[in-house]
Amino acid sequence: AKAVCIEKEPELGGTCLRIGCIPTKAWVQTAFFLKEAEESFAKLGIKISEPTLDFATANEWKAAVVKQMTSGVASLFKANGVEWVKGTGRFSGPNTIAVEGGEDVNFKQAVVATGSYPLRPPIDGLDSPRCVDSEGLLAQTQLPGRGCGEGAGQALQEARHHAPPRDLGRQGRGHGQRARRPPRRRDDRGRPDAHSHRARAHGREPGSRGDRRRARQAQGHRR
Repeated sequence: AKAVCIEKEPELGGTCLRIGCIPTKAWVQTAFFLKEAEESFAKLGIKISEPTLDFATANEWKAAVVKQMTSGVASLFKANGVEWVKGTGRFSGPNTIAVEGGEDVNFKQAVVATGSYPLRPPIDGLDSPRCVDSEGLLAQTQLPGRGCGEGAGQALQEARHHAPPRDLGRQGRGHGQRARRPPRRRDDRGRPDAHSHRARAHGREPGSRGDRRRARQAQGHRR
C-alpha cells in the first residue's frame, strides 16, 4: 500500500522538530556549556578568558540541529516509500482529499493530524511586537534582557525553563497552571502512606476486602 503525507510546512517533523523541543534544547546545550565554562572549568584546571555568548552563532547552531533532524525525517520518508505532497488538504469526498495547488489524493484510510496553533487572548497590548508566541521566541535574533510568559502549554513550560532569558544569563518568569498529580495518602503521623501508594500502583484500593485478607495472612505467617 502507498502512503502519502500532505504537509504545508517547508520542512517535515512537526512542531517538536521545527519550532518546539529540538530548537529549544539546542539553546539548552549552548547554555549548559556556557555555564560549565563559567563555573567548572577553573575547578578542573582549565584556564580560559571570561566566556561570552555569541547569540548569532548560537542561533546558527540551533538552525543546523533543526535542519539535521528534519532532513532525517525526509530521508525516512524516502527510504520507506512515503510520498510528501506539499500543500494544504481538505476532504472533498468520502475517499478524496483535494490539495490546494496540487492533484487530488485518493485514499482508503486517512489519519488527520493537523496540530495546533497558539491562542492569542484578547489582552490589551498583545499586538505589540514585543509579545510573541513560542515560534516568535525561537526566531529572536537578539537576546532579550527580561521575559515573562503567560499560559500553561508545553511550549511555554519549555521556554520558561530552557529558553535564553533563564539559561543564557537573563531574567525570566512565567505564569500558568500545570497539571498536578493527586496527593498521596498519609498516615496518622503525616508521613506518606507507602502501602496505599503500592496498592494504587497495583490497581487495589487500600482497605478493600482483599487487603484485609492479605493483612490477616501476613499476621499468621509472622506468628
